[in-house]
Amino acid sequence: MLYNSASCIGPDEGELVNQRKLAIPPGFELDYFSAGQGCNLSTCKGFKIATLICYDDEFAETVRHVAAQGADLVLVPTALGADWDWVAEKVMPTRAFENGIFFAYANGVETQGEMTFLGKSVIAGPSGTEPSRAGSDPEILHAALDLPLVAKAQSRLPYLADPGWLKLDCQ
Repeated sequence: MLYNSASCIGPDEGELVNQRKLAIPPGFELDYFSAGQGCNLSTCKGFKIATLICYDDEFAETVRHVAAQGADLVLVPTALGADWDWVAEKVMPTRAFENGIFFAYANGVETQGEMTFLGKSVIAGPSGTEPSRAGSDPEILHAALDLPLVAKAQSRLPYLADPGWLKLDCQ
């Protein structure tokens, strides 16, 4: 079996986690890749870190799952096409806000084969702010992440602690 995977490497150059993509979108990826199982968290510089891959983060449930596991920061390598700007611009900061976590979304740029990538990578804060946002050209983003902001955001919006959504019976 082949998997679309991402390795998170720590400052000591050791692998923190190797995450397999969970959700395989319709299209060519279904012809090549199997879906991974589960999410693993790692710890670096006091942050509990989850890695999701591309399409995985577009599901509110996936991000909520890793946040409920204790993730303070979600790293997302992605290859988002130029036609999907609303995902990078609106959905990613929303995922950070609704879970009270930091989000580092790294997208490709330029054109590869027939695919043009959007760029617009972002580091989003737990209150939905964007301390760093890229354009459509290659660049490296920097932002200072203040870990206490996660607890502050999660205490203000207790979505993770409220199981009420599990009891909904919408018919």
